[in-house]
Amino acid sequence: MEPRFASARKTLRLTIDSQLQDVAMLGAAIRAACHAAGVELEVADDTELSVVELVTNCIKHGYGGQSGHDIDVDLCVSPASVRIVIEDTAPGSPAQALLAAPLTLDFDEHDVDALPEGGMGLMLVKNLMDEVSHRRDGDRNITVLVRRLQPEPAALPPALVEGETHIDRAGARGRRPTSNVTSTPQRVVLAVDDDEFILRLLAATLRGAGYAVLTANVPEEALLLAATSHPDMILLDLMMPRIDGVTLAARLRADPVTADTPIILVTASVVEEAVSEAFNAGIDDYVTKPVNRPLLLARMAALFRARQNTHNASFDAELARDLAEASEVQQSLLPTLPMRDGRWQATGCLVPWGAVGGDAIDLMTGCDGSTIAVVVDVSGHGIAAALLAASVCSELRTLVQTRPLPESLLALNARIAANDTGKYACIAAIELHDSQVTIINAGLPPVLVLRRGRLVDTVAASATPLGLFGDLAIEQTILHLEPGDRLVMMSDGLTESFGAADDFGFCVARLHLTQQLWPLSLQPMAHLTTEVSALFDLVTPQHDDAALLVLEHVG
Repeated sequence: MEPRFASARKTLRLTIDSQLQDVAMLGAAIRAACHAAGVELEVADDTELSVVELVTNCIKHGYGGQSGHDIDVDLCVSPASVRIVIEDTAPGSPAQALLAAPLTLDFDEHDVDALPEGGMGLMLVKNLMDEVSHRRDGDRNITVLVRRLQPEPAALPPALVEGETHIDRAGARGRRPTSNVTSTPQRVVLAVDDDEFILRLLAATLRGAGYAVLTANVPEEALLLAATSHPDMILLDLMMPRIDGVTLAARLRADPVTADTPIILVTASVVEEAVSEAFNAGIDDYVTKPVNRPLLLARMAALFRARQNTHNASFDAELARDLAEASEVQQSLLPTLPMRDGRWQATGCLVPWGAVGGDAIDLMTGCDGSTIAVVVDVSGHGIAAALLAASVCSELRTLVQTRPLPESLLALNARIAANDTGKYACIAAIELHDSQVTIINAGLPPVLVLRRGRLVDTVAASATPLGLFGDLAIEQTILHLEPGDRLVMMSDGLTESFGAADDFGFCVARLHLTQQLWPLSLQPMAHLTTEVSALFDLVTPQHDDAALLVLEHVG
């Protein structure tokens, strides 16, 4: 092995012959060099393990175990990363298999014979390194491993060199699974057995599978560790002095800290009565001695999955309750419709795509005492959009109390843009006076003007959605209406579902909005909501929130 240093760059090149006996020395040199460069011990260990795994694979599978071939390994340490470049001339380098290796190995936990025998090492490398790439340069295979040492700004994925395959495992540190039955180091298993030799074997098996392990060889110590360390699972011997496994299991179940902790009994007894008594005491499963390692790990994984499924079901039920409550809150924020205000009456509805949505309708009072009708459509769906829609309505309601509508929209645009959330709000607002209306449309489908059952005018969007740009150009449209005229405002969830964003004809016709025999005073929100929902059920599935607000000048 020939080392050459370039101290200014903290770079080291190592060259070894393709002999397996040299690989351990190579790994030790890599680890020592990382440590000398100030790299923390965990990163140095991970780097050593990854290099040893790949070089070993190259010698065994690329060169068929034959010596006489140089393998070059470059180590470069910078403040931002540890970078390893491995070069060899092996035909069909095993490093290519690294890129295809999964992050976990899947198999049926009920089929012990299906436990995978290979691929774990390559999978481990992909989990330890942040970036892995491989390319062929002439007759040389070049494999690059990168472990980042400090967080970097989010960026687009790096451009790939022609002929190079690249994997970015950002954030993979700390994930060291070797199969789908293993765990992250955050999972802690308490092993309890009065036989020290068996306890060491159990601990070695669990650590090899990636678990953090606590051990106790007396029941009293096990109770103390369980109460103070909160293990994720307990492996419990049946036959122990003073307190046997059945009694210990019952005491663990009686403690609120461990009442739900999975317990697997490890027993040399196969007497049905003893096993039945253990289940009655609260164990979840059992394995017999001598312990079959794959079977133990598979049953542990099955228990973890079962507990996770139970947790997920509980979480889903809680989420459903929260969403139902959020839906009630969102509906309660809507104006009470139908309503009459002076020479105008109004009705409408809000039909979110899910439990809650990013559309809203509102009626608010302007600084001159006029009524302002508003439809809001925030980008996105779900809870985040619903929160933003409610915030937009609340802020606009406050703004219009002290300044004209155009100025209020400009101020609201500035606030949304300054928040830099990537969200924007399409808004149509109509300021209602006796027979004159002022319409501003920022990104919504055209506002419709209906007279005696016919469409007589439309006001298309003349401004960009609020929050999309820092500057906003406001254009107002002033109309004079006759008694009986109607104004229809809607979000694109009612147009795009049946055509283009501005294709309002189908919706207007199917909801009978032009009919004079459709008095607004007889159209409560619940009825309109049912009509709109039925429209989606009969024609096309709903894929966006839908808002509708209809105003009529009653003279």
